[in-house]
Amino acid sequence: MKQLYDRNELMFSIAAILLYVIPMANLRGAVGDASPWSVLYLAVYAGLLTAFLAKHGLCGKYGLTSWPDARRYLYFVPLVILSFLNLRGGAAWNYPGVSQLFAVGTMLLVGYVEEVVFRGLLFKAIAKDSLRQGIVISVLTFGIGHISNLFTGHEVAETLLQVLYAVAIGFLFVTLFHFSGSLWPCIITHSLIDVNAVFVNGENISWINQNVVGPTVIVLICVSYSLWIVRRSKRV
Repeated sequence: MKQLYDRNELMFSIAAILLYVIPMANLRGAVGDASPWSVLYLAVYAGLLTAFLAKHGLCGKYGLTSWPDARRYLYFVPLVILSFLNLRGGAAWNYPGVSQLFAVGTMLLVGYVEEVVFRGLLFKAIAKDSLRQGIVISVLTFGIGHISNLFTGHEVAETLLQVLYAVAIGFLFVTLFHFSGSLWPCIITHSLIDVNAVFVNGENISWINQNVVGPTVIVLICVSYSLWIVRRSKRV
């Protein structure tokens, strides 16, 4: 694996993405998120990926060894809002018994893995030659990757909204990572968004709130905060 990484970082990142997306799409389609098998695969994948980065001294390159000054980033208040927006209708236990905990474990690991492979590996591999291409490709592949949710029983309209969320959030995350040098705010926010989605109380959220208000708020927060980070960083 190290030889592939040294020879072609982009091919390594694509291989890492495929090793995540393809097995997880099949697992989530077969057994769902609330399964010990989904948690197990993600735990093994995350462990091996992290061990590889640590062994070869790459954790710093991918923002896993630093934490940005919170004061410079408005104490991450926009990220806190995004993290808990899914709970605006309250919380509910949506899976029977311990299955809810498996779903939480899956979502925690999804947040970590997706940030490392999309915002870390893929973005860095492309951005070293073209920052603009790195941003665009990282964001679009991350967004399009959510189409795999169709295999987990999500409806087409709901999945398209998820793609929209992912593109907006992906743009914010790649902006934050690029200027701060730390991936941890993105990992934590991503994991919280996904975990809180497991507790969504859909009965207390109207159709307009779910499909119009929610997406609009997400896009506005992501775009405005991204622009603020860019302008703030250029002034420093």
